[in-house]
Amino acid sequence: MAMPLMRKKNYFRVAAFCERIPHFLFFRRMALPLTEAGHEVLFLSNRLSVVLVARRAGYRALLIREEKPVCGLPPFFDGLAQIDGSRTGLAPDDVRRCLWQLETFHAGTLKSLGISAFFFWNGSSLLARALALLARQQGSRRLFFELGNFPGKLLVDPEGVNAKSWFARNYRQLDRKNLDLEAFERWRQGYLRKKLSQHQVQQASLATKFNWYYPLDFFGFYCLSAPYSEPPDIFGRTWRYLVSQGVRYNYDYFIPAEKPGYVFFPLQVSTDSQLLVNSDVDNLQALRLAAEIAQNAGARLVVKPHPAEGDRLFVERLAELRHELGFLFVDGNTFQLMQYSSRVVTINSTAGMEAMLLGKPVTVLGRAMYEKFTIEDLACYINYLIDADYFSGEDLMPCQVSEIIERMQVGLEI
Repeated sequence: MAMPLMRKKNYFRVAAFCERIPHFLFFRRMALPLTEAGHEVLFLSNRLSVVLVARRAGYRALLIREEKPVCGLPPFFDGLAQIDGSRTGLAPDDVRRCLWQLETFHAGTLKSLGISAFFFWNGSSLLARALALLARQQGSRRLFFELGNFPGKLLVDPEGVNAKSWFARNYRQLDRKNLDLEAFERWRQGYLRKKLSQHQVQQASLATKFNWYYPLDFFGFYCLSAPYSEPPDIFGRTWRYLVSQGVRYNYDYFIPAEKPGYVFFPLQVSTDSQLLVNSDVDNLQALRLAAEIAQNAGARLVVKPHPAEGDRLFVERLAELRHELGFLFVDGNTFQLMQYSSRVVTINSTAGMEAMLLGKPVTVLGRAMYEKFTIEDLACYINYLIDADYFSGEDLMPCQVSEIIERMQVGLEI
């Protein structure tokens, strides 16, 4: 049995749950400033590759794996079994196995460590949701991290991200007496100038990378009884990656300024967790709805694929719908395409929030926290985000980590 961490009054024992190596690389940037502030940090993962990389870097890391139950049926298992696993691609028996493996690890090892705070990146996977529920049931604090919709900013929230965040539920009740709308307007103008001249999606670079460590994870799933949140498929993953390298689009020639007044629909990545968790329609279903909106408005529908899309079958279906629905399929600067549109349609992507910055009417087809935002609400959200760049390799500064730790406190103040 693992030894518990040493207790220190008024400090946290932080366990960062990492389902991908990039998640570990981000959270390790917090490890040094957390340790210097007196907190204690360890890493948890169901992936052997993450655990080995973390240990090689000198950090304490534990592999979540099935253990022999301490005393019969673990106490939280019935509660965990209520977690919806229908959108994971796992068979019901695999969902139950995943939850059982996590619970036995919790009963045999994790509970004895006395973790006072758990960090999650996004937190929407089956395993992350189950671990977050265990953390809440044992009285531990939780923080969820996600890209903050705008470069150099992070959403850090004690309940979840996007539509499931504390902010989404409480933003109307927040004290705004110190909200500087003039500073927000200066930021908005500068942001739009930059994006209208050059718009790049940083996440797109991650989509082209192949996880060469996945065979280690595959070994961990089947030989070390580590739980998985999605079906392990080493050959399918490799094949899809190779095929994705040949994904090509046949774009229409289109200059936005010459044909203003169209309805613009920027697609999201077909495997985006926001589509799976916070929407009842996928990209293809949303395309049909967007076509109806454009038709009712007497406007042309203009569609742009997400630069990180790599699903070849999805691309083929797009081509079929393009022929059927007659929309224009374009590339180019997303902000310029939004600027000359009469309306922006989105499922729940960042583009909807960016369209609001441009003053465009937005139709949201999924669930998004910004759906009913006023411009003041948007300013409040920008103010809520933490200034930290996910894509940087530098350690976070102590002031940034202090701000993150404060998000765990009851009764958030901005």
